[in-house]
Amino acid sequence: MLFTITPFIALAALVSIPGAFAAAIKKPSFNIVAFGDSLSDNGNSFNLITNKTMPPSPYYTNGRWSNGPVWAEYLAQTANANLVDLAFGISTSNTDVNPAIEHGTRYPTMPGFVQQVDQFLSRRSKDAKPNKTVATVWTGGNDYIHAPELGKTVNAADVVAFTMQGINKLIDAGYDDLIVFNLPPSSYVPFAEHNLRLGAALATLKLTKPKANVVAIDMVATFAAIAGQLLVKNPKTDLQGGCLDLTTMTICPNVQDFALWDGLHPTTATHALIAADVGAVAKVAFPKYF
Repeated sequence: MLFTITPFIALAALVSIPGAFAAAIKKPSFNIVAFGDSLSDNGNSFNLITNKTMPPSPYYTNGRWSNGPVWAEYLAQTANANLVDLAFGISTSNTDVNPAIEHGTRYPTMPGFVQQVDQFLSRRSKDAKPNKTVATVWTGGNDYIHAPELGKTVNAADVVAFTMQGINKLIDAGYDDLIVFNLPPSSYVPFAEHNLRLGAALATLKLTKPKANVVAIDMVATFAAIAGQLLVKNPKTDLQGGCLDLTTMTICPNVQDFALWDGLHPTTATHALIAADVGAVAKVAFPKYF
């Protein structure tokens, strides 16, 4: 999943970035089940599908598409939650229709969002009970990014329909507490149309399934606010390039000056800021958990 960050000076106080990631000491009180692609993947595509080849080590850390933990890991740590991460880098919203592909290589067993939900529900009693679970959904970007390699056109209506298909399956199975992300700004995806359609679909969902507590995270606004936080803290922050040069596969010595790890994915420090913003929203939406 690729995105760009545009500057915006946030009014909120700056969020401190953890210097190291450590497991929570107390017993987790609830579950966070993360669905999606490389923006949420904590090593699944690396360990389970690509035989530890994607993302390539040592340029990426422990199978994350970044230089450290992703936002879902930080959120689970700070919220004292058990993380069930089912996200897969390279995946799409529905791999039965839009297969996963990277640099010409297809990954037929890479589960898309719909497939992730199906797999989760088939064993949900082992993973997380509905009354103690918040599900997070961040998917769709790779449908558009992979389309040229597949020689096809992907439209936003279909991608949003697949996203809603998975969300409805979760709600129908009793998983009523959800956090749903739209797409961040990018020249590679029709994020404006996608986000408009997804917003309309979620608004309809609230009418048809009023018992569901579905919170939408606007990633355009979130990334703009994070850009502002980074620039206030470090005016030299590069919001477009990456510390890892994908052409030469060299890592910069000054990662603190970059918002993105590879020009495509957030650094782990940016992931921590995403987690902080999502956590602030979750405290209001899900007070029994956060």
